[in-house]
Amino acid sequence: MDLEFFPHYEIRPYLHTFRFSSPSIQVADPHTRNVQQAMKECSLMVTDYSSVFFDVAYMGIPLVYVPFDEEDFYGRHYKRGYFNLAEDGFGPVCRTVDQAVDEIIDAIARDFTVRPEHRARVAEFFVHRGGGNCERVFDAIDALGTASAAELAPPGPVGALPAPRPADPEWVGAA
Repeated sequence: MDLEFFPHYEIRPYLHTFRFSSPSIQVADPHTRNVQQAMKECSLMVTDYSSVFFDVAYMGIPLVYVPFDEEDFYGRHYKRGYFNLAEDGFGPVCRTVDQAVDEIIDAIARDFTVRPEHRARVAEFFVHRGGGNCERVFDAIDALGTASAAELAPPGPVGALPAPRPADPEWVGAA
């Protein structure tokens, strides 16, 4: 069994701090292999927040989510959206390394099939399957007519802007 680690481009500068001691772990080289190839060929995807999980789920590949830093991620880096991994996700959500390992072992034992409850979520989420997607997108765009983006946008601000933060002395002049 091989594991391909396809790190996010922003983590690549820090790969020198990782230790890969197993010959079964390969770090993908984005110059010779793209993420689309990796998704098409994988048997299981383990991820934290990468949106490519939508593509993998659409293809019927099982997923294991490991959002190890969820509070920090949503507290400091990213605003929570409409999609809740625990309620809407297409695979189990693991909060510990042991849970993740157990779920990976379980996926192997199931011969990399998607659990029925997650298969049902995928079917409910991806309503349009089996072709015609390009035509549906074209028709939806075409139905907008010749209206400008400003004419189609909702009136007024969509959401309240956050209050400006006072300068943090630790970061002033850091750039």
